[in-house]
Order: sequence, then C-alpha cells, then structure tokens
Amino acid sequence: METYKFSAEEAKRNVGEIIPMDAAKTGAGRFGYTQKEPIGVVGAITPFNFPMNIVAHKLGTAIAEGNSVILKPATQTLLSLSL
Repeated sequence: METYKFSAEEAKRNVGEIIPMDAAKTGAGRFGYTQKEPIGVVGAITPFNFPMNIVAHKLGTAIAEGNSVILKPATQTLLSLSL
C-alpha cells in the first residue's frame, strides 16, 4: 500500500523544467521549457516472486503519471494477479 502512496506523492511533483539557453551567444536571455506527458500504454511483465510488490511498483508509477497499463503476470503467479 505504501508504494501506491509514494507514487501518488511523486505524481504531484511531475512538472516540467525551465532550461536556460545561454550556452550559445544567441541564446542569451532565452529559455527552453519542457512539459511532461503520459506516454500512453505501458506493458508490465512481472515475475512469479513477490508478485504483489512488483506489480505495485509498476502499476503505481504508470497510473500516477496518467498511463494505461497492460499487466502480464507470470503463469506461476497466484490467482490474485492472474485473473
């Protein structure tokens, strides 16, 4: 459960950056701006060991950033994640 809370907290800090362009003479006084966006669909393949914990790390971060997730657990995983 803590992993989901950590992911949600980090999503609050998902902001872009302001980058000064003054490395070149013509860039003096200019700035570049970045904006972070979801990438879309995330494919998450998980192993059989620690299935709930590893899934939490993959799902929490992907969903917190606004992505959709397709989860493929290992065939040896318990039914809790194989449904």
